[in-house]
Amino acid sequence: MKNLTVKLAILIIGVIPFVSSGQEKKTSEPTISCGWIDRMAEFPGGEKGLKSFIKKRLQYPSGKCVEGRVLVTCIIMEDGKAVDGKVVKGLCPECDKEALRIISIMPRWQAAAKNSRNIKTEVTIPIDFSLN
Repeated sequence: MKNLTVKLAILIIGVIPFVSSGQEKKTSEPTISCGWIDRMAEFPGGEKGLKSFIKKRLQYPSGKCVEGRVLVTCIIMEDGKAVDGKVVKGLCPECDKEALRIISIMPRWQAAAKNSRNIKTEVTIPIDFSLN
C-alpha cells in the first residue's frame, strides 16, 4: 500500500507541471499556448504556398553577394495575422530587414486551434537568400 501511495504521488507530481503549462493566463500580454493543440497554424496553401509567397515577393538586397538563410519567428494571432517578427538567426542587416518586411506583408494564416477555438502561436519561418 505504501509503495502504491509513493508511485501515485510521483505520478501526480510529474503530471502537474505539464498540465499547468497548458493553461492560458488572463493578462494584457499576448499569451502563447503551450502543450497540446488541436490544429497548427497554417499559411494559405500550406508550406508550398508559403515558399511561393516568399519567392515571389523577396527583394534581394542590391549590391549584396551574400547567400544563406534568415530564421524569423513571429506570432500568428487568433485572427491569423502574423505579428511581432523577430530575427532569430540573421545573415546580414539588409537581408534581415528584408526577411522582416516579408513577415509584415504576409496574408492572414489559418490560426492554430485548441479546444475548438483559435489561439496565438509562435512560428519560425526560414527565408532563403540565393543568387540563383
